[in-house]
Amino acid sequence: MGTAEISLIVSGISAVAAVGTGVITYRLATRRFDHERRLSDLDAVRLVLDDAAGAMQRTHSEMAQVNRLIGQLVDGAWSATPSLSDEVHAFDRVLQLLDEAAARLRIRFGSEHEIVILYEAAVSNALEFVFRMDQVAQELMGQSPDVVDEVSNLTRATVEFGIARQSFTLVAYRVAGVRLPAIRLAEVQT
Repeated sequence: MGTAEISLIVSGISAVAAVGTGVITYRLATRRFDHERRLSDLDAVRLVLDDAAGAMQRTHSEMAQVNRLIGQLVDGAWSATPSLSDEVHAFDRVLQLLDEAAARLRIRFGSEHEIVILYEAAVSNALEFVFRMDQVAQELMGQSPDVVDEVSNLTRATVEFGIARQSFTLVAYRVAGVRLPAIRLAEVQT
């Protein structure tokens, strides 16, 4: 075998090695891109879920505030109808947040996804609360004896919203929650 033949064999091996290196580099870059894309998508999902959970928390807090206020009005311990009006306006703003979050969830997950269905059930409970809140306000203005029943319905709507919120949170965790490894107490103390 002459130098020309050896040189041809070496250049062939070098070409195969270069092509192999290019293929490996391409595959690694594709895997890295796919991984980064999945992480980016998961971050976007978590952001939407966090915003929705925040809107639900704010709604639940407003519901509790309205319940306290109406309880005071019914008991006659406090007569501040303008404050009830302020709470109704605050609740309207919270409902807008719920509606915006529902739209974002539908876009991200589709309207048939379990997380969207649970969220919309909670929104439905919030709308039921608004209806009951309006009924209580009308009953308070007319001093009707049915006000106790309406307050009970208002409280029920609040509880149902809380249950829907818990269901949403559990499914949201299952969809995008971070699962940290368990840490034993002995490891922390050392």
